[in-house]
Amino acid sequence: RLSRSTQSPAHPHYENRRLESQGISSRGSSLVYSQEQDDDRSGSIKRGVGFCSTTHGGGASISTTTTTAASEKTTPRHSTSVCTALYDYQAKGDDELSLRLGDVLEVLSRDEKISGDEGWWTGKINGKVGIFPSDFVQDIHDVQPLRIDFRELLLEEVIGAGGFGKVYRGMWLDKEVAVKAARIEPDQDLAVTAEHVLQEGKLFWMLNHTNIVALMGVCLEEPNLCLVMEYCKGGSLNRVLQQRKAIGPSVLTDWAVQIARGMDYLHNQAPISIIHRDLKSSNVLLSEELDSHALQFKTLKITDFGLAREVDQTTQLSQAGTYAWMAPEVIKSSTFSK
Repeated sequence: RLSRSTQSPAHPHYENRRLESQGISSRGSSLVYSQEQDDDRSGSIKRGVGFCSTTHGGGASISTTTTTAASEKTTPRHSTSVCTALYDYQAKGDDELSLRLGDVLEVLSRDEKISGDEGWWTGKINGKVGIFPSDFVQDIHDVQPLRIDFRELLLEEVIGAGGFGKVYRGMWLDKEVAVKAARIEPDQDLAVTAEHVLQEGKLFWMLNHTNIVALMGVCLEEPNLCLVMEYCKGGSLNRVLQQRKAIGPSVLTDWAVQIARGMDYLHNQAPISIIHRDLKSSNVLLSEELDSHALQFKTLKITDFGLAREVDQTTQLSQAGTYAWMAPEVIKSSTFSK
């Protein structure tokens, strides 16, 4: 097996491949996206990571958090043991793991005595345990969402509004998008607002599921602080439920299952286990445009992660959500769980 100094992604073979294909683009020290993904930005986004404020309308949302930091005595399972692949790597032996850009893997050990070589770690991906070169991965918490130049955005009409600000239909690189713009008050600290937008974007960026709205990137050019997301033509579920008085049980069952799949992904399958904390019909969107009659075969997508938290960072002292949709036990004890 090649040593770390030979196998490192800085090796000329990988550097030449990077330069020839421009497969990796970075801003500062943070990986942003691959050229393959860049080419696809005008279509459906395929982020380099399989992939963290505010809330949409449909009731006043509250967030009163006394503390969200996990105890230092506790070592969260995800925060120190999940990485994402920065480069492709083809396994050279049965004991090695093959990696593809954006793969998410669990790190089981960083001990070279276990892996057998300096610069190699032991991990698990897709149920297989093996070793891999450590220079080919990055801690998932260090991954940053794509930064979008505000000048690339063309904002059209307002399609949503709330305490957070406004959501616009817009265009970005010839693709229809939704732009969630943060509300800026005259006496507001822009740096604090920008940090809130970035934190929501980082959490959002890790997610990749059919029933979760995809984040295209973030704009942090003050005073234009916004999230750029996929545009769902069907609008919010609460609006559909208000306008359509008769919806068949098969359609409602299908919609419920889709939402449950999205929530199961957040809780059990995402790179980092996440609690949404503000799930309601106004935060569920229909991807396809609605025609005059048919409601079958529509894709539902969960959105708005402004109040979402990692499971390991949500404590009994955290409270957030919309009262009308809160579970009774949350209102009573302020305790969130899956």
